[in-house]
Amino acid sequence: MDKPKLRQRITLNISITIGCFIFIFALCAILSGVSYNISSNTLYTRYKAQMKSIVDVAESYIDHDDMSECAETYVESSKYQETQAYFDQFVTHYTDLHYLYVLKVTPEDDPVGIRAVCSASTDQEKAEDPDSCLHLGDGEVGWYSEAVIKKFREITDGTEDVFFFEDSDWGRDYTLARPLIDSNGKHYAVLCVDIAVSTINNAINRIVWITVATILGIGILFSILLMIYMYFAVVKPLRKLQKSVSDFANDSHDKKDPSELFYTAPKLNGGKEIHNLATSVEKMSSDMRNYVLDIIDREKQVKHLEASVEEMNMIATHDALTGVFNKAAYDKVVDALNNEMKINKDLAFALAMIDINNLKGINDTYGHDHGDEYIIGAVKMMRKIFKNSAIYRIGGDEIIILLRDKDYENKEHLVDVMKKEFLKSTHNEKAVEYRRFSAAVGLAIYYRECDANVDSVFQRADKAMYQNKAEMKESH
Repeated sequence: MDKPKLRQRITLNISITIGCFIFIFALCAILSGVSYNISSNTLYTRYKAQMKSIVDVAESYIDHDDMSECAETYVESSKYQETQAYFDQFVTHYTDLHYLYVLKVTPEDDPVGIRAVCSASTDQEKAEDPDSCLHLGDGEVGWYSEAVIKKFREITDGTEDVFFFEDSDWGRDYTLARPLIDSNGKHYAVLCVDIAVSTINNAINRIVWITVATILGIGILFSILLMIYMYFAVVKPLRKLQKSVSDFANDSHDKKDPSELFYTAPKLNGGKEIHNLATSVEKMSSDMRNYVLDIIDREKQVKHLEASVEEMNMIATHDALTGVFNKAAYDKVVDALNNEMKINKDLAFALAMIDINNLKGINDTYGHDHGDEYIIGAVKMMRKIFKNSAIYRIGGDEIIILLRDKDYENKEHLVDVMKKEFLKSTHNEKAVEYRRFSAAVGLAIYYRECDANVDSVFQRADKAMYQNKAEMKESH
């Protein structure tokens, strides 16, 4: 073989090899980037939901008044020890957690800055290195920087959950911090849950590396097959194939939707090996596209789980019989209003206390099924009138309506309409007794000058309701 022909063959090999590697690495870069973005968004969303659920569960085991006293005196109570034991058990069995703890920002004259209130330790940590476990009141100068202390002070004084990245002597964590408030409205500590950033990054990197390895594996296999059958190569069809691959790589850079990364091999005039090569490239593209689409499908599954969590929250805050908010939801809104009273001078709201009449008589005469129908019908009338207000069923026959904004402006009119509608229903001789709805109504308006909390407004509304009930009995 003469030298010109040898150079021509070497050039052909190099050209085809370069084209293959460009194609492979272009796909690696594009699909790895797509995989990283999807995985990162999905995992952080999932961890946020998990962290919030963990904090909700952990807080439900805290007696705020008892914990506030312990944080103040640094003396453990029996309730504190029960909470500590639960925290320890929780982190022992929930391996994704890095830390679960309650901390207190000390007064500015305390050089420590932050002290431990309740810090969870696994059984392994307590067995292997008990000295590393934190106890009530533990803290040392230098554990936290001034910036971190300032941040936790702001979180303690706030009312919202805060997600942030935290650097400390224990590493870099992704933290959810929630201020803790006792029954007196004192912001006494912060409940935190930490997930190690390395844990999240490792999960993301694992997915990305699997993607890269899959792409490279298919690409290497493709290259080996190509070199084995190199002697069948024909310059023109190979150039055509190389051009189609380069065009696909260039077009794919700006595409964010993996379903658009679809490669179709051109028609080639070469031998069987050339056609097999084109088919392999097309199959490789399809496999990698399907792999990324599978990742997206998993993200949808995560969102479905989030929807299930929302449904559970709905069940937890709504009355199963009537569909309105329940007592737990009312307690939360009372806490929120009590906090808002301290910071919002323009706060305006009213409470309508409603007691459904004759429920016991309906239950005794017609049975509890018709008694439930009686409650549902009465609440339905309320919802029809108070379209813009939150309605809470706090007892069997007790309803609270929180009037704000538009309904607050028309509060007297709406209450008058409701009284008339109930009176009209009560005297409806065409309806059976368990569909003649009756209720006593009391309205109370929040006054900043005399109301220290929501309970004060509630008591006036309750008193007005009983007065209305007495008037209704007299009219009969």
